[in-house]
Amino acid sequence: MKRSLTIMMLAVGASPLFACATTTPPELIEARADYRRAASGPAAEHARGQLETAKRALDRAEKEFKDDGNDKDTRDFAYIAQRLSETAEAQAKLQLAQNERAETQRQLELARAEKDRATQEALGQANSETAAALALAGEEAKKAESEKMARIEAERKEHEALSALEKIGNVKEESRGYVLNITGAVLFAPGKATLLKSAETQLVTLADAVRSMPSEQKIIIEGHTDSTGSDSMNQRLSEARAAAVKSFLVRHGIERSRLESVGMGEADPVAENTTAEGRATNRRVEIVIEKAT
Repeated sequence: MKRSLTIMMLAVGASPLFACATTTPPELIEARADYRRAASGPAAEHARGQLETAKRALDRAEKEFKDDGNDKDTRDFAYIAQRLSETAEAQAKLQLAQNERAETQRQLELARAEKDRATQEALGQANSETAAALALAGEEAKKAESEKMARIEAERKEHEALSALEKIGNVKEESRGYVLNITGAVLFAPGKATLLKSAETQLVTLADAVRSMPSEQKIIIEGHTDSTGSDSMNQRLSEARAAAVKSFLVRHGIERSRLESVGMGEADPVAENTTAEGRATNRRVEIVIEKAT
């Protein structure tokens, strides 16, 4: 009888632990929701490849959860799936914007052709004084049209550059400009400010994208750290890392006058510093690109 009671008590005591181990992690819940949102939106048509990649990552997270419960691999794969779903949505939005610009360009060309035809008819019927006035008006219209087309071309190049930057890290549009977030681990060894050899590919892509943008667009390089260590040490480290990225871009053809490097230290976290994941997220370099005017 005592043995039976002991077994029952052990079973009852173990059940909360078992329930805790199988609790669905928030990362997986968010990854499922983000994928469903992406799959039901424009990404289903305009970013199929990225969406399929996100689905594979989500399936892997589901398998890890099924096999091992709420462990680190489950959360890691869920986090990756979530980021990939967000990337698919961003790519779809970019594609839709490009399609809209293409249609705008087509309409502009049709309008310009009609305008040219009408101008020619008017010139053929007008007297010399009227013809001279129309010619002057035509020159002004061409100038305005040229300026408009130049703006459209600048926007096209900007969006192509931003699309290239999406391959390096997460790009967000903020009031201060376009912000590229590069995880610090991609660029630097822990506690160091010397660029890793493996970082050159990403930074070369960044340099190529910046060169394709109008030269008047300024670039601000911000170094960020987590809260580990003293304030002064983190400040120096963030300044040195931002300066290292700036020097690399200068060596790869970006005018020094366009670049500014700033060390933010631990002052601007984007995640909690109480977890390893949060600290890893805070260790980053942000590239702020002014919007074209």
